[in-house]
Amino acid sequence: MKTETSYKVHQIKRIGAGAISAGLICGTSFSATLLEWNTYGNTGTETEETSVSNTTGLLSSTMTIGPGVTLTSSSDRFGGRSFYDSTTDSNPTTLNEAIADGEYIQFTVTPQSGYSYSVTDFSFIWDRSGTGPDSVALRSSGDNYASTLASASSLASGNTTVFTNLSFNLTSLTSATTFRLYAYGATSSAGNAGFDTSSNSPNIKLLGSVSAIPEPTGITSGALLAAGLFYRARPRGIKR
Repeated sequence: MKTETSYKVHQIKRIGAGAISAGLICGTSFSATLLEWNTYGNTGTETEETSVSNTTGLLSSTMTIGPGVTLTSSSDRFGGRSFYDSTTDSNPTTLNEAIADGEYIQFTVTPQSGYSYSVTDFSFIWDRSGTGPDSVALRSSGDNYASTLASASSLASGNTTVFTNLSFNLTSLTSATTFRLYAYGATSSAGNAGFDTSSNSPNIKLLGSVSAIPEPTGITSGALLAAGLFYRARPRGIKR
């Protein structure tokens, strides 16, 4: 037979469990195109390229060009030329040479307060001249650009329609991360390359997911509420 006190304790346990559960599930996650850029209409001499869309939970992002790349006129492109090693030998440039010479395009992903994000793919249209860089490698500030997240080689010249996709996995990031796409494999200092397109639609896309970080106050207040109610309903001492 349940006493009034035991019934209250039973109900309070249910309230406390529900409050704590609500606090745990308040974070939501959704897959999304995190950021998009569109280089259509460029002259090729732009020093920056600002994103045209950013998903909820992320700030907009502006691409910039590394110090080793020289701007050159080319319609609908964000890139340049001089993707060539400083030793001026006749061999195609290597990734190490591109890193040493600052031959990259970079952008930074920054979460809004209360959000974390994960990144799974970087997709883009890459065009180059016949002597421009035909290989790219993506690195991040997460390890100070020490390792390659993903790479692609034998990229075609004269391409303004076909996307190259780099797949990798960075999860639960809560601070700003800078990504650098190094370009290499050029055979002449005159060789040019960059993000390009032939249509007025996004030609650079970063894919992944965004999560709302659960508020710890949801758990704390629920637990405190349950504890307070339990204190009020606890059995009093029995006089003998």
